[in-house]
Amino acid sequence: MGHLITALSSYCSVKQKMGRWLIRIDDIDSDRRSTESANLIIETLRTHGLIPDTEVTYQSVQETKYRYRIKQLGSQTFYCSCPRRETSAHETYMGKCYQKRRYQAGHSIRLRSHKTVMFSKSSSNTRVEDGFTEIVDDFILQRKNGDISYNLASAIDDGEQMTEVVRGDDLLTTTGYQLLLMKKLGLSTPNYRHIPCLRFETGEKLSSQNMAPALANDRPAANLRNALWYLGAIPPTNILTVTGIIKWSIRNLNLSKLPEILVPFQNYDVTNGHPPTQTIKPSV
Repeated sequence: MGHLITALSSYCSVKQKMGRWLIRIDDIDSDRRSTESANLIIETLRTHGLIPDTEVTYQSVQETKYRYRIKQLGSQTFYCSCPRRETSAHETYMGKCYQKRRYQAGHSIRLRSHKTVMFSKSSSNTRVEDGFTEIVDDFILQRKNGDISYNLASAIDDGEQMTEVVRGDDLLTTTGYQLLLMKKLGLSTPNYRHIPCLRFETGEKLSSQNMAPALANDRPAANLRNALWYLGAIPPTNILTVTGIIKWSIRNLNLSKLPEILVPFQNYDVTNGHPPTQTIKPSV
């Protein structure tokens, strides 16, 4: 349900601007990569009326491009052998490996950030922020096992292909890292919008790691109504089809008026009662 909420929000935002909606599978992590999972994501989106305007792209087949971009950064990178438990014990990277400039097996590649302070603007929840600043630490571009990092792959793809990125607010803290990479690589900066994540009562984000129930693809209209309920929007009851609900959502879902915090996840049809704390008045 959490992914559907984000995807629906993204789709409506793009279509309201007459733009093209793209699906990218972020499968750069070889330990978690699954063709079955990727196919299920695409099938689920299509079943719920969220059809991409171009072919689906996969990060896992673009590693040559990412490694070329690392080479472009040249002397701004260094090799690092520090174990994660050591770097995690400190608020910032301690700089033990700054002098390691030559390739060494079993080392990650980090960007020397010089603790750059990044300023960015992001439309977030119910308000448009004036901006926020973030101190960017020396961060990993390529992991010790050779995998490209999420921040590098996302920064390159977003900077090359996207004009708007709508994603969960759990990724807000990655924005500074990605903006710094875009700047260093001479890439365009998309407009970012971070929407509130759907969470359990405990505050944990809905995810497969937290045992969140999978969406049932045999009831897409009901799933879309539930997703809109969490976003504070209730389509008229006489709109019964997936296509009808999607069209209504494009006309009525205003991302600048979302609840700041979504109602905690309920494992039942929330549209059959328990009204949301805030609703969006449908257009006539």
